[in-house]
Formats: sequence, C-alpha cells, structure tokens
Amino acid sequence: MKLKFAIDRGFTLIELLIVIGVLGILASGLLAAVDPFEQLKKGRDSNLRNQVVEMHNALIRYYATHGELPWCNGTGQACVLNSGTEVALDDINAQGYFYTVDKIIADGELKGADGDEFIANLGAGNASKIFIRSEDDVHVSVCFAPDSKSLFMDTATKFDAAGEMINATGEACDQTQKDPTSGIGTCYWCAK
Repeated sequence: MKLKFAIDRGFTLIELLIVIGVLGILASGLLAAVDPFEQLKKGRDSNLRNQVVEMHNALIRYYATHGELPWCNGTGQACVLNSGTEVALDDINAQGYFYTVDKIIADGELKGADGDEFIANLGAGNASKIFIRSEDDVHVSVCFAPDSKSLFMDTATKFDAAGEMINATGEACDQTQKDPTSGIGTCYWCAK
C-alpha cells in the first residue's frame, strides 16, 4: 500500500502578512535613511550655489570690462552697495541700484532678457536668499543661506549675510550657528 502525501501549494494568509510587514519595515528604514526632503534641499542648494557663483563671476567680469561695479554708475568715485550692508538680489533693482542685474545681462555676462527674467528663473523665493555686498568699489561678495544639512556642515559655510567670517579665526561655524531654527544666527556660503 502506497501512501500519498498531499502537497499544499501557495502561501497562507499569515505568511503573506508577515512578508508584507517585513517589506514595510525595510521600506520605512530606507526612506528614513534617504530622506527625500533633504535630497530636495540639496538640489535647491546646489542650484543656488551655482547661481551665486555665476552672479559673482558676472560682477567680476563686469568690473574687468568697465573698471567699476555696476552700481557705481560711472561716477569714478568710491562706491558701495547700500553703504556696505548686504542687499537681497530681488531687492537690488527695486532699491535703485541703477538696475544692476539688467546692466550685467545687457553686457552679456548673465543669461536672460532682463533682470526680472533672471530673478524669476532662480525659482520662487530664491532671489530673496541671495545677498550681495560691496564694502568698496573693488570688493564684492555674493552669499546665500543653505537649507540642506550637508551644505550647513560644509567647511566653506562660515560667513554672515554680509560676507564677513563669523569666527575671527576663519573656522567654520559651530552647530548652533548653522541651525536656522536656533535663533542664534545663520551661516552663509559665499563667493568672494
């Protein structure tokens, strides 16, 4: 007499639920490790850093061809941007600095039909995060406050909005200065 063994095919409901639960735990761990919001912030910061460097280079090229920065307006005298304090990029034309961005674009140093188009192409609200400062008619710094943790921790993020080093020793800012929610102060990345 032969014995026949019945072989069940497929998984039970409990086995399927266990597998789905394990996959869910693994997926949530991966999501926490990747942090998609941090990735978006890194992308925005990379774009802003590129725009800051491009604006700084455009100002330097303008100075090389004209012998003065765009807000000097041909006076030949020492000129500063807003008495040496920083000005947000979206305010620079509005505050009467002789349409600085428009002059740089007209000179072919920046892309865009006019300053308003260039500022609009930065993305919503990003022009208010970029600061330009000129303490005299030769030196200029262009800065922005990074949103991502990785750029906050970058050793080059050690300036205030005016482009001055926060620590007199030239060291990077400490953690409390890099935390934008601490109220202690925000560090900026600058092209100088």
